[in-house]
Amino acid sequence: MKTDRFVALVAAVLITLFLTRVFTHEKVGAALEPTNAAAPTDAATDIHPPDRHEIGVNGVERMRGIWGALILTALLGSNVAVAAPPVPCDMRLSVELTPDVPNPGDVGFLSSLLGDHSGYQLTLRRQRDGSVIVLELTGPGPDYLCRNVVEAMRKDGRVLSVRVHEELS
Repeated sequence: MKTDRFVALVAAVLITLFLTRVFTHEKVGAALEPTNAAAPTDAATDIHPPDRHEIGVNGVERMRGIWGALILTALLGSNVAVAAPPVPCDMRLSVELTPDVPNPGDVGFLSSLLGDHSGYQLTLRRQRDGSVIVLELTGPGPDYLCRNVVEAMRKDGRVLSVRVHEELS
């Protein structure tokens, strides 16, 4: 994520520098070219200095180019700079277990229901009957990953059914 932001920032700076040159009508690496406008000439060499307006480097043109490049960079960079973090998972579940589960409230048993979904946690809220427990599932989002955890719990051989009551987040 930080690498993407760095690359976007470098690209924005390079684009700004390039567009500043384009909008100010300067040729990169080229010498200023004299014009054929009527100007006082030196009789000995017949060379006259170029007029600032004719080579496009007056203050107005330069500032217009710089502002245009900065605005364009701001518009392009604003879409890349900030990505919204995923909404964390917070669900209340009713889980019906097979009768052979000895202690449904055991922390080791609850973590085994998660399988290999690290970052998620099951918290026992209450035990209704001998085989029905109410759990709270918390962890990182987005929503489809939370649903994947619930689907994995449904496939566990010790689980008869899983019902999602409400999403708390």
